[in-house]
Amino acid sequence: MVHTYEDHEEQVTSMCIDSTKTNPYLLVSCDLDGKVVIRDLREGVISKFDSGAQIIASKHSLHSSLLILAQHENIGVFETDGSRVSTLEIEGVNTLATDGIFVLSGKEDGAMELWELMKGDCVYRWQDINKVTAVYVDATAENFLAGNIEGN
Repeated sequence: MVHTYEDHEEQVTSMCIDSTKTNPYLLVSCDLDGKVVIRDLREGVISKFDSGAQIIASKHSLHSSLLILAQHENIGVFETDGSRVSTLEIEGVNTLATDGIFVLSGKEDGAMELWELMKGDCVYRWQDINKVTAVYVDATAENFLAGNIEGN
């Protein structure tokens, strides 16, 4: 079955679904203007808010109800009602992954940084020579994967 939702007026730039058993029907979609729509796929729109800037990537925390939204100049941590919990000041974010406790960011300059989500501390940094285009962190935060613009 295919559904089309007309929740945004601008280009959709990122989407994620809550993959936990808490609410497997929770869809988060973000657009070019920074608008965020949270939808229960069975019930409809739960909330909408403006994050303040274009969103590059979005993730739903596996351990809480937090949304992690990557923007060009930072990573914003939000409650599902739109209230900002914290901001990680990271420039050039291209992609992100989270286990709900840590956030792994991939950047334009080839850096990958592991951040403690609630404290906002960078706990580890790796450097690649190419723009990082995809990252993954497993639920244990012990295994990381990264892909870059060169296909590696």
